[in-house]
Amino acid sequence: MRLCALFFAALLAVSCSSSYKSMSADEKREFLVELEAQTLADLVEDQPDAQADLDNAIGHAIFSNSAAKVPFVGTGDGIGVVVNQETDERTYLKVTRFDVGGGLGVRTYRVIMIFFEEEALNKLAGGKLEFGAGVEAGAKDKDIGTGAGGIAGSRKKGYVLYQLSDSGVSATFTVNMISYSVLDLEE
Repeated sequence: MRLCALFFAALLAVSCSSSYKSMSADEKREFLVELEAQTLADLVEDQPDAQADLDNAIGHAIFSNSAAKVPFVGTGDGIGVVVNQETDERTYLKVTRFDVGGGLGVRTYRVIMIFFEEEALNKLAGGKLEFGAGVEAGAKDKDIGTGAGGIAGSRKKGYVLYQLSDSGVSATFTVNMISYSVLDLEE
């Protein structure tokens, strides 16, 4: 019973932190323009070498996410934009996440993916379902990396991934499912 109460409290925290859900399409687009500009500026300020990646990339994606994890299960959601730097085409996406595993926490964070291969960029822009496993920890305000610092991801997959932890505390080891789906912002 206590676990159920914790889970629903965590779900409520994530739902309340996802303020974009009540925004109009125009407000979401404006939010995403500001998110992209601020996130890229924060990334380059804290990781100057990322500018070279951005200069050599074919595109990038920026996501604002929130997540909650109680023992055994977790959930999260977010919103983002995928930008083809060669054509300046923008695709808006929503993100949902479900985790199974150990750990505890609630946090908000931003994810930056810098793409070097068009296939990887187009796959994300079209929406995709991703399964994975990982160990994550985050506690520092505006920390860059996997929550604890450093660069996560792999250039072998055609992109490099950065994560900026904005608020909250978490420590988890999970198997997860992340779904990226196209967000229609036409009214």
